[in-house]
Amino acid sequence: MFIPRSTRVITPEGSHIGVLVTMARIGLQETSYGRKEQIVLTWELPEQKLPDGRSACISQTFSFSLNEKSSLYGVFSSWCPDMLRDPSPDWKSLLGRGCIIAIVHKAGNHGLFPKIASVTGLPSSTKVPKYSSRLSFYDTDEPDPKAFENLPPWIRAKIESNMNGLDAPPYEDDFPI
Repeated sequence: MFIPRSTRVITPEGSHIGVLVTMARIGLQETSYGRKEQIVLTWELPEQKLPDGRSACISQTFSFSLNEKSSLYGVFSSWCPDMLRDPSPDWKSLLGRGCIIAIVHKAGNHGLFPKIASVTGLPSSTKVPKYSSRLSFYDTDEPDPKAFENLPPWIRAKIESNMNGLDAPPYEDDFPI
């Protein structure tokens, strides 16, 4: 969903304490590299307040790949490397987990937008701050209608764009006739 530049509040550049509040696998999405399985991660920034008093949030969409060259692997390896060593990790356990998020500003078609430059773990002496967002986990492989309704509208729209059966990979015949 596009929010006009005049009404958007841009998260300031720099390091912020964040808490993962949403993890949503959104299915196959069209990317510049073709159709890729994707996941959206959203962090609340409890110490960064919006004009209306709510905490700011920042989201990023990743290809759902834990290949060592993937962006998602980079986030997990610096923030929660224990999850990468676990043969069957409990991804839901990341919800409510704190981190430090470095944010930079990038120029886009509609002005500046915040982009996550890195995510690292909190120092052991730092406690996870209180957050106000509801924790949301959604997986297109195991759809839960209640969890779906708890997602922000823009994430639901991405998932719904694939609910018409287009998320099945195209049939490819490897055997010439």
